[in-house]
Parts: sequence; C-alpha cells; structure tokens
Amino acid sequence: MRTHRVFLVLLAVILAVSFGCACRNVGIKVESDKTPEGVIDIPPPPPSYAPGTAHVYAELIDVVEHKNSYEYTVEIVTVYGVGSATPPLSRGKKVKTSVAKSLLKNWNKDPASLSAGHKIKMTIRSLQPRMAGSTGPAWQTVAIDARPK
Repeated sequence: MRTHRVFLVLLAVILAVSFGCACRNVGIKVESDKTPEGVIDIPPPPPSYAPGTAHVYAELIDVVEHKNSYEYTVEIVTVYGVGSATPPLSRGKKVKTSVAKSLLKNWNKDPASLSAGHKIKMTIRSLQPRMAGSTGPAWQTVAIDARPK
C-alpha cells in the first residue's frame, strides 16, 4: 500500500512538472536583446550613393538665372555621403552647380526667392570629365531641399 502512495505522489509530481514546462513553452517567445557570446553583431551598411554623386548641406552664396536653369554658387557645410568616383568635397569648399528650373517647379515658393544665406540640402552630380575649354558649372543638382533662412 505504501508503494502505491509513493507511486501516486511521484506520478503527481512528474505530471505537475511536465505541465508547468509545457505551459512555459506555449505563448509568445521573448527574444533577448543581448547578442549571444561568440556572435559578432554587424550593423547594416550606410546608404549607398550613385557613382559621381554627393549628398551635401550647403549655404547659397550666389544665384545666376539662365533661360532654363539657375547657376548656384554654394559653400559646402556638411558632406553626408558620396558615391564612388566622386571628386573630393569638403567643408568650406565653394562649388558651382546648375539647377534646372523644372527641379524647383514643385517647390512651394518662388524659386527666384532663394538668395545668399539660404541653407540647402542637395544631391549633386559631378559633370566630370569635362572637355577642355568647357564653361559652366562642374556640378549638376539632381535633388534639392531648400529651407527658409
């Protein structure tokens, strides 16, 4: 009789432990924020830019209006990123870039209202290599985000 009681108690304990373990495995699994030891956490790569392009923040120095475009002289404030084969750009460098009037058509203000002192976030593309004796800007603006002064 005593063996029978011991057997029932052991059976009850085994069932309770099994049921408890089964309940913990059911439901939402919470992943640990820690990287397992021995595994290297590699951050995602930065966005890539097209060859010959640069994403910059610049201050507008001068604006010259042409028939279908503007010619901006800008001073680089920050270089956010560059693509391969892009000529060197650095803080303080002054560059001339052409801006198609159609690029500014959807801007909510008069594009001609941009004047010296405006800060511009822009993506520019190098027009190099250029032919000997060519005139005009060495850069072309492909995207622009002009903010008020």
